[in-house]
Amino acid sequence: MDTLDIYPSGRNLIGAFAGSLVFLAGGLWMLSHGDLSFKHAAAGWLGVLFGGGAALGLGIRIVLHYTQRRPMLRLDGKGITFFNVRGRQTTVEWHRIEGFGECRIAQQRFITVLLHDAEAAAEAEKSLTRQKLAEFSIRCCGTPYSILPSTLDYPKKRLLPTLETYHLKYR
Repeated sequence: MDTLDIYPSGRNLIGAFAGSLVFLAGGLWMLSHGDLSFKHAAAGWLGVLFGGGAALGLGIRIVLHYTQRRPMLRLDGKGITFFNVRGRQTTVEWHRIEGFGECRIAQQRFITVLLHDAEAAAEAEKSLTRQKLAEFSIRCCGTPYSILPSTLDYPKKRLLPTLETYHLKYR
């Protein structure tokens, strides 16, 4: 139980990719029909840009998922390490973690990593964008760090007990 790497769900990536292709196809279909009103043209271009951009990003993510298996989370003696798409990692040490909770936003269940000083963690972010996202997350869920279990290739029901077990062992 020293190190546990948790990977993204390939099935969910493929499902999101298929959904983005639907937006792309819908936008192309709207643009391909003769005389367009401004609303139809704008909706078509939004579908193409949103669907195409998402399909491109998700397509790259799927290729990386199956060629260079990188975890999204790592649990070890140091703490919880969050990996983003670009390979940047953020480690939250066990002694900084107060506990875990749950937050629901639009029928999505998040596991929140409750910190002793959440505001200090948000202020420590170097990027202004990441700092603003952390502040938004604090307003919504009370913490800058949260985990969306449905995106992971790990049993949803076992994730919270696993986090609590590691926390008890290493804090």
